Amino acid sequence: MANILVTTLPAYPFAFFRIIHHKTITPVMTLPYRPIYNDTDRTALLAYLEGTYKSANGFLGNFSLSGSSIIYTTDASESYGPGLFEVMLLTKVYRLHVNNPASFGYAGQLYFWNWGIVVSWGDGTYNGYREGDENVQSSVTPQHNYTSGSQAIDVFHNDSITVFLCRDPALLGISGTVSSALHTIAVTHSQIQLLDMDILLRPAIHQLDLIEFRNTGQLRLFGVSRPWVRLEAFNFSQCNFSRVEVDRMFQELYLVGLACPEVRGRSVHIYAAQTPAAPPTDATLAIRRIMLEQWGWVFFM
Repeated sequence: MANILVTTLPAYPFAFFRIIHHKTITPVMTLPYRPIYNDTDRTALLAYLEGTYKSANGFLGNFSLSGSSIIYTTDASESYGPGLFEVMLLTKVYRLHVNNPASFGYAGQLYFWNWGIVVSWGDGTYNGYREGDENVQSSVTPQHNYTSGSQAIDVFHNDSITVFLCRDPALLGISGTVSSALHTIAVTHSQIQLLDMDILLRPAIHQLDLIEFRNTGQLRLFGVSRPWVRLEAFNFSQCNFSRVEVDRMFQELYLVGLACPEVRGRSVHIYAAQTPAAPPTDATLAIRRIMLEQWGWVFFM
């Protein structure tokens, strides 16, 4: 008999995305897609490996926990060695805080373009999604019902999400760690009121080309990550910003342009029309002229 390391588990929370075994000539991949929040979830994961997984794949030994490591102890009739198992864990997560969508006129929509995530829907269910080819997109539309009050949808990833779109009037906020590979974030028709963009988007600062938080009612921002070296469009229209807040947005974007020669060399589209109307004040007239006439940026006010 031999003890074979299956995987060492990280701190909570994380997601167990897949396990591949090399027991046969052709590797076999299983996708349990399990979010792990606590010891109870870890025990359930171990029970899955020791039960369903072991039975389905013909293992005769035992899976057990040693400290924070999952170990497989071979049966006397087995001669497997190190490298038998290959595990993918997702250790980063960002959280969508949601309210009861039944009180709104249309259902929320979430879209991820990714190479492997686990979504814990906050109602006791979870799903995993994977796309092996960046040119192939798939669509999954699960239905979930939320009780009144704030709940959370957790998105586990390993910097594998490049596009995140959310059209959900139940969305109250976003927190946690977004993917550093994220190049497009577009959130519309949400209830977000206060958002620290600096904390939220800092991991993706070198990849973002479209940043959009539109039609979000009472959105308020503080902190802006710089430099967005790939910025192509910046949309905060119909967010009920005041004229002072619109001015501040232009001032921050001006600093982005100053910090990024790459951005000054392309035609960046800025959408800033508000409801009610809040055109920028004369305080930003000089920098807007530079952005428009010298940098070639395009404003939609």
